[in-house]
Amino acid sequence: MSIHALDLLDNVFELVDKEPVVEYVILKEEHVSEALKVLNDAFQYDEVKEPPNQHVPYRIFIDFYGDWIAHFWQKQTFVAALHKYNRSVIGICLGEHYDDTTIPPPYNDILYDVEKEKPYIEKIFALCDDLKLEWVRKHREKGPMFYIEILAVQYKYRNRGIATNLIRESVRIAQQLKPQFGFHTVFAECANVRFTLFFFLIL
Repeated sequence: MSIHALDLLDNVFELVDKEPVVEYVILKEEHVSEALKVLNDAFQYDEVKEPPNQHVPYRIFIDFYGDWIAHFWQKQTFVAALHKYNRSVIGICLGEHYDDTTIPPPYNDILYDVEKEKPYIEKIFALCDDLKLEWVRKHREKGPMFYIEILAVQYKYRNRGIATNLIRESVRIAQQLKPQFGFHTVFAECANVRFTLFFFLIL
């Protein structure tokens, strides 16, 4: 069935049900492989590619993010947008306590592969990180931060407000965890080859 036909079918479901065909859930283990595909399609094959990930070979990219998602979905802070009827993952929003992002996940061997196969990628990663560090330092002084690291939606489902709703769900999670961690801010950066944009919400 063509993409246009699937779009029409979704529209019919929405008219009949009088509600969107998308629902938002905490990402679980059974969603990991589909979440990785959504991420890979968005970061490596989109019209505006995300640096430095567009330069990472496919094999390393899949290992790198697959390992990360597979290990950290248990935190119960990753959000998935699911198609209500076929239960496929069409969007993801991966957020966590900012301090946790400094703890190295168990993918040192993968990072070694990147360094050995494409040595310049490490420099690109460092450049992108430097763009946000000064901004982060200022706001981090005010209290703990909830960091949305990854936001991706399948191309077919864009411009439907799904990314906005994914962010809202992440903010709701951060608010629920505020008594435990004292989150002051939810923040993310949107980065591509043309610009880097930061946004933050005060809880």
